[in-house]
Amino acid sequence: MLRAFLILFALAFLVVSAFAADTDTDALLALHRQAREAHLTGNADLLASGTADHLLVISRAKIHRQSREDVRRFFQQYLAETRYSKWDDVLPPEIRLSPDRKMAWMAVHIRARAKQAGEDLNFESAWIATYEKYAGQWRMTTISSSIEDAPKPQ
Repeated sequence: MLRAFLILFALAFLVVSAFAADTDTDALLALHRQAREAHLTGNADLLASGTADHLLVISRAKIHRQSREDVRRFFQQYLAETRYSKWDDVLPPEIRLSPDRKMAWMAVHIRARAKQAGEDLNFESAWIATYEKYAGQWRMTTISSSIEDAPKPQ
């Protein structure tokens, strides 16, 4: 009897864990879709809303700590000058959750097209970002990215 109870308990735990993983993965993918929408619509507030109070940004061999407001101001100016017409995944984002479901990382690879100062931009970007749960909501805490011109069509 005790053995049957333990087996049922273990199965119930696995079902609940799988549900939590799917819910967390869905929430992280929603943040990814939100970032895409923010770029395509020029909405810096939407983009900044997915970050933690402070974001660690690693780019071009430098490490910067930015407040959510710094992120919003940067993207407000950047998105006012840059109009995106394409921001699509090259590969589906890859997500890993910590066993306690309080931290996660997401690796992303996109291809984008934009216009900035009259110049057409076609590029690919890849990044890895870490996320932490604050009051039940996922927030980006770190991002490290790279960018390069998209390959020219043959």
